[in-house]
Amino acid sequence: MKFNFFYRLFQLSILVVSGAFPIANDSLYAHYVLVGPVPVTTVREIVSFPATTNLIPGSITLGGERDIYVSFPDLNAVRRYSLKGEFLKSYDLPVSYENITSGIAVKWNQDVFVVVNSYFACHHHANGVWKISHEDGSISKFACLPEGCYPSNLVFDKSDHLYLTDSVRGEIYKIDREGHVRSWFRNDVLKGSSKGYILSGVPQGVCAITMGKKSKHLFVANKDFGRIFRIEIKQNGCAGKCKEIANSTCLEGVTELSLNRRGILYAIIPNMNAIVGITDKGIELIYAGSPLESPTGLIMKKHKGVNCGFISNSSPENPGLLRIKVACDPLHAD
Repeated sequence: MKFNFFYRLFQLSILVVSGAFPIANDSLYAHYVLVGPVPVTTVREIVSFPATTNLIPGSITLGGERDIYVSFPDLNAVRRYSLKGEFLKSYDLPVSYENITSGIAVKWNQDVFVVVNSYFACHHHANGVWKISHEDGSISKFACLPEGCYPSNLVFDKSDHLYLTDSVRGEIYKIDREGHVRSWFRNDVLKGSSKGYILSGVPQGVCAITMGKKSKHLFVANKDFGRIFRIEIKQNGCAGKCKEIANSTCLEGVTELSLNRRGILYAIIPNMNAIVGITDKGIELIYAGSPLESPTGLIMKKHKGVNCGFISNSSPENPGLLRIKVACDPLHAD
């Protein structure tokens, strides 16, 4: 365990970063060097799942100030927990096991929206966004997606529009309040590679997504190439400039981005068992090593002057939910 921890720190400490990507040249974070780590970060487990079950969590988000919602891809289920880790309720999606659940988001009225996807063409009819009603717990399909897409993660803006990433097509969709879908932004820089980070033969491009402060920008990550972009949201709702703000092999495999209320951008990197912050000073190591084990989900917030949040561990040997506290607050992304 000690060897793995220091080896990951060594990997993170040898960042070598190329020049800026020429989509837009202004306001780029030009120096990608490792700084930190923040000395007062603590991570502790609040829920432990038996390794013999299929309770391996995926994405994680908050519902208001009291609940944690977690997707479980192997079960096509969503579970609700208290902030202390107490199990409250489970919701089973009516889709086959050839489909998997991934991204999850909660609307202001506590309705839950979860992404369902499948690599198999015969099961693409289930692909899309499903809604779990907070009022009565009913589950229904909210939005259908074009054939051949592979939806990954989603986020709400302040007007209750959803933005959804397609990791295979390198595309972002916008979904209105009625569930109508349209292509919002598409660019080759968001595409993955069949020879990319996970070597699965399936491109894993733009996956992680989070909303900027006041819904003025989206932050997205290209999983295969370790690149993070900031995309402007114009006043008319259309996509504006796309700027690369980070590019490093250290960021390959990013599964989740989260921006807390002070505009601080965090990324979680499963293969490094690490959480980093993206800043104009570089990539700041927030935490690495145990108890992080293949962390995939991350949601951050500000509470009583402290950056805190929740993480899902997807390691088959030690799945669970974690709570993180970061007392130092040096990062600003928005």
